[in-house]
Amino acid sequence: MVAIFVLLTIITFIAIDYFVQRAARRQKAAVQARPPLLLDRFVIPKGFFLSKGHAWIEVLGSGKTRIGVDDFVQKLVGSFDGIAPKPVGSTVRKGEPLVTLRQGERMLTIPAPLTGTLLELNEEVLEDASGINADPYGSGWIAVLEPSNLAAELPSSAIAAAASQWLRSEIRRFKEFIAEYTSRTHASEAGLTLADGGVPVAGVLRLTDDKAWDQFNSSFILSSDTPDRKESRQ
Repeated sequence: MVAIFVLLTIITFIAIDYFVQRAARRQKAAVQARPPLLLDRFVIPKGFFLSKGHAWIEVLGSGKTRIGVDDFVQKLVGSFDGIAPKPVGSTVRKGEPLVTLRQGERMLTIPAPLTGTLLELNEEVLEDASGINADPYGSGWIAVLEPSNLAAELPSSAIAAAASQWLRSEIRRFKEFIAEYTSRTHASEAGLTLADGGVPVAGVLRLTDDKAWDQFNSSFILSSDTPDRKESRQ
């Protein structure tokens, strides 16, 4: 009787795992079948959450999350020369540094969009950071995180229409940022934006000085302070 009970338990777990994995595959296929949205040449992937620190979150069927850098950052920064994430096994709190991206001597720190344990890193991206630029929402993913408080923290990130609205405000802010930079440095705005609507050119931050780079990092990436981070400094 005990042996039969154990066998039935094993079969039950196998069946549950099968249906969970099948649901995850169906969800992923459905998302991939839908074309992404474009907003001023910036991609907004369907089914992904965008954090205010410009990381994206894909919730997997297992409950784990895959994380990367959004199209807004990779387009404005341009190609990356290196990437330095937290090591596998690390526990990171939402708002704490998750990965540092390098372009020459300049660094850009992306905060963790969720609290959890880092389970896996994308070795291909670690070896060649250009994968982030080539396919930011696909093969350019950076880490797999097992969240510890997903239900409470995920709503602070945006999805679907809310993501479009938020990104539209970020684009507007960045246009103002570039306008302020050209005013301060007397640089030619024509070389920093496209003619149609003043959309920033790809890799525009490469053309700015170190002060502008630091201001972008603090204003667009690290400004999304969370209650967790504020409490940790008290």
